This record gives sequence, structure tokens and C-alpha cells, in this order.
Amino acid sequence: MKRFVCLILSFVLFCSMISISSFASEEMGEGLGNFSDRYEYTEEVFSDVSESQWFDPYIGKVYSLGLMEGRGKNVFAPKDFASIAETITLASRLHHIYNGGDGVFERSAPWYQVYVDYAYDNNIIKTKELNLSVKATRREFAEILYAAFPEDAFEEISIIPDNSIPDVKIGDAGAEAIYSLYKAGVLTGSDDRGTYYPDDTINRAAVATILSRMAISDMRIPLEFEEYFGPEVPERPAADDAFFSDACMIGNSLVDGIKYYTKLKTVTYYSKASMNIYSVFNGKDFSLGYGYKVSAMEAMSYGDYKKVYIELGINDVGRTVDAFVEAYGRIIDKVHKEHPAADIYILSITPVSREKDWGGVFTMARINAFNAGLKKLAELKQCYYIDCVTPFIDETGYLPSWDTWDGVHFQIPVYAKWENVIRTHYVD
Repeated sequence: MKRFVCLILSFVLFCSMISISSFASEEMGEGLGNFSDRYEYTEEVFSDVSESQWFDPYIGKVYSLGLMEGRGKNVFAPKDFASIAETITLASRLHHIYNGGDGVFERSAPWYQVYVDYAYDNNIIKTKELNLSVKATRREFAEILYAAFPEDAFEEISIIPDNSIPDVKIGDAGAEAIYSLYKAGVLTGSDDRGTYYPDDTINRAAVATILSRMAISDMRIPLEFEEYFGPEVPERPAADDAFFSDACMIGNSLVDGIKYYTKLKTVTYYSKASMNIYSVFNGKDFSLGYGYKVSAMEAMSYGDYKKVYIELGINDVGRTVDAFVEAYGRIIDKVHKEHPAADIYILSITPVSREKDWGGVFTMARINAFNAGLKKLAELKQCYYIDCVTPFIDETGYLPSWDTWDGVHFQIPVYAKWENVIRTHYVD
């Protein structure tokens, strides 16, 4: 919902963004060398920032450079979110100093107009028709700040292959700016995988961090991301039990079958009959002791896993594919958050028999459509997809009737075949 700032808020924002004092600067050429400390930063400057906090050196740097101030007396407000107007203001200051100016602008009414005009005149923004009072997304913030400097100000110091940022793909809105800032060591992501969360808002602590690295090249951080070759994984020699000692598997009664009828005994299981994409979050099926029970997703969060296998969907084929994929994506996001270094393996929905297909929702046509959605989701989320249909169907495209006792669940000997699929499909 669009919101408009009142007069008081406008004044507060203005006060938070203007430089401490105006001063003249000598004529200088363009370049990062124009950024130098102008003010002294001590721990007494902001009462809500201390040297024990990760963002302290970045806030100290942007204050020293004259790029940012606090919000009110002695308060920086690191958890507050930056607006579009503030983002444009910061980009304008960066551009002005880079090009030999002092970063000081005349006052205007409204306070941000002088910055908007400058940004538009210097191609930092393409239009003035913006809702300036709303919070900036991380995507918008990256795009606007990237436009403040020329390309040669972003020397590549990181190895970031195309599509290696989990939630930003080449061709997405803002991808050029985001990838360039990653390659320059200005952006590093929010977890071990380099996830950017482009549609989230951005707080002032993160703003200070990015601004510091924009202005001071020595503060940039080199990274090296692995190229993502998924979502399908190659067949390899069978992994031993030690490989699965740091693995967990989340799923329904089919996973119960793997648990009870295979030799995959070093896996930690979070499985329950009839589990679906919603009960995995809100069920109370797993005990933490003393009578306290939690959902599969909460129970999983207490472990330390480097491999997470998910087998869900057979209990969801009555839904729409879009709703299913959207909810499944939230499961993956939760796993990524709890176990950022883990490889996630999506086990496709398993096939049904021709008899089960007759006159209901358990049709191979629906299962194939849902699996196609899962495969695309795996690629989007940079997970791995294991085909659990092809190894089990006959030439007609169905699970043979003698391999199942109800058209859905496998006979016990078939689980050994499934175990082999899991053991032989993995990434190094």
C-alpha cells in the first residue's frame, strides 16, 4: 500500500540525510580517490551503535565520509528501513563526490527534490515519477546505487558465474546491477550461499555496509561462487553410509517406507503418513521431549545438516500446480535459512499404477505436471532434482501393479531400487 510522508516525517528524513556541515571543495577529477574522511567518528556519536556490532565499522565509515548521519540526536537507527527518496539521496551524493564535488546540496522543498533532480539529470534514475516515500527493495537499492558510478569503478574481484546467486537469475529485473556489485565485492549476500533477497526491504545497517564498499575499494570483499549445474544430478558410484550421516529426509509415508525398508540408516528422518506441503509446517508430529511436539520443519531446524532430501506431493495432487509450487518454495526457503550450507535434493513425486489413475486425482498426467513444476522450482532455488518416476514405470508410463499394494505405495522389494536411486544421484 502506498503511503505518503507527513510534514513531520519529511523533516525528520531531511535532517537524517543532510550533511553535518557545508564546506567548499577544491576542483578534483573523477574517481574513488575523492572519498576521504571528513568527520571524526567515535563510539559516542551514536547511542544505538557499539563496536561489538558487526555494522559498527561501516556506520563509522559512512559517517566519517559525510555520506550518512543519524536519525535524531545520537541515534543512527540501524534497523530502520531506507526509502526510495533516501536511496536516491545517497546515490546522488556518491555520484557528486566521485565526480569531484563535495556531496553537499542546496536545501529544497520538499527536502528530497534537489536530489531527485540531480539523479535524473545524471541518469541515476530514468524518471521522476516515483513513489519516493515507500521503502526501497534491495533490488531497487542496488539498481539506483549502481547507476551512481561508471562501470570502471567496479573492478571485478570476485568470481560470480551467471545464475550462481540463488535468487537472482540473469535477465531478472536489476540482475545486471546486482551481479556487477557482487563481482566488485560490494555485495556479498545474506548467507553462505550468497542469497540476496532482492524483494526484501533494506535496513540502514545494510545501507551503510554497501555505501562503505562503494566508496572505499579496500573494504570490498572478494568471493568465489560455484557454478550451478543443476537441477538434475548425474548418476555416480553409490555413496556409502558415511555420506548420509549429515543428511535428513522430510516427507510422507513413502519416506516412512525408505526409513523402514532400506539400508539408509544414517539418515535422520522427519516423516509422517499423510504429510503435505502445509502440515510439514503446522503439524505436531515430532517430539522434543517432555511431551513437547513440533512440526517437521521446526524439528529439522534443531539439527545440523549438509544434505536435505524432500519427498512431498503425492498428498497434494488435488491442488493446483501453482499453489503447490509456491508452498513448496516456502519449504525450500526455510531449509536454506536453517541450513544455508546444505545441498537440497527434491525427490520427485513417485508414479502411480494404471488402476489408481482411473477416475480420480491420482493421475500420471497430474503427477507429471507437478513434477515439471518441481523441476523448475529446483532450478529457481538452485536445488537438485532427482527423478523418482522413470526408474519405476513400465513401457506404458505407469507403476506396474505388482510393484504396489495400493496403487501408490511400493511393495517392500521396490524400496531397494529407490535406495539405489538415492545413493547414486548426488553432487560432490
